[in-house]
Amino acid sequence: RIIRLARLEIFCDLVVMIRGTLGGMRTLLWSTVVIAIPLYAIALFLRETLGNIQESGFGADAFRSLPKSFFTLFRCVVAADCNDIEGIPIFPIVADRYGWGYGFVYCSTMLFMSFGLFNVIVAIFVENVMAAAKTNDQLLKKQRLRDQVYLADKMVELLMVVWDAYQAEGGTDSHHTTEKMSLEELVEIAAPMEIDRALFEKLRQNDKIKDIFHDLDVAEEDQYKLFDTLDVDGSGTIDVEELCEGISKLRGDARRSDIVQLNLQIRHVQKAVRALAFNLLPPSEDVTPR
Repeated sequence: RIIRLARLEIFCDLVVMIRGTLGGMRTLLWSTVVIAIPLYAIALFLRETLGNIQESGFGADAFRSLPKSFFTLFRCVVAADCNDIEGIPIFPIVADRYGWGYGFVYCSTMLFMSFGLFNVIVAIFVENVMAAAKTNDQLLKKQRLRDQVYLADKMVELLMVVWDAYQAEGGTDSHHTTEKMSLEELVEIAAPMEIDRALFEKLRQNDKIKDIFHDLDVAEEDQYKLFDTLDVDGSGTIDVEELCEGISKLRGDARRSDIVQLNLQIRHVQKAVRALAFNLLPPSEDVTPR
């Protein structure tokens, strides 16, 4: 039941966030390795220098062992907590007591890690999270585009709304109930239907139609001139075949296969026109089919 609740629209953003975070986990793991390597090298250096000093009370005791040195450096650089157990800053005391060379090491480490490495890691992590979320949306979109049952159900909903509006406008004298009809039955009943521009623009403002177009992945920018796009024969009206065929072709983004198909169809039409012109024009005209 919890998984079913996660499918509700209100949880869409949460699901995208979780999937995006999971998609960035590999980057996060490698980020841990990249951060640990320079910290380990610097911690080893501080252990071999400050850790050998037996004097206590001036910050050197925080680097007595390699694990303690690494933990101290991790607190200073990553957690921004660079105080000893008494709340006294460690590196200012170390630099003042044992030389400002240690202060230079601390400042260089902070500049490299904070302004360099951390920003790069955050940028890559955010990019991977966004890419994972976008990839998930694309996969869901591909599934919808390939689901013919889903397309048929949405086309039934679309035709039901269009047919009801067409009957309400007095476009037909017959009154058929569209409940529990298949797509083939709806197409057969609505075959005489001719949708003019006024009715189509009225339908386009319908919230149900907008939801159906959104579910079918018809881009919003394609909906403004949708009547002209669907009116293939330029008759000023749209029939059922033009509506169903046009909407199914408009689903999703433009693909290279669509452009190639259109190019091949245009070439076929050109060849047919040249052949027709060759047969109709007088022999004096220089028109040869190619």
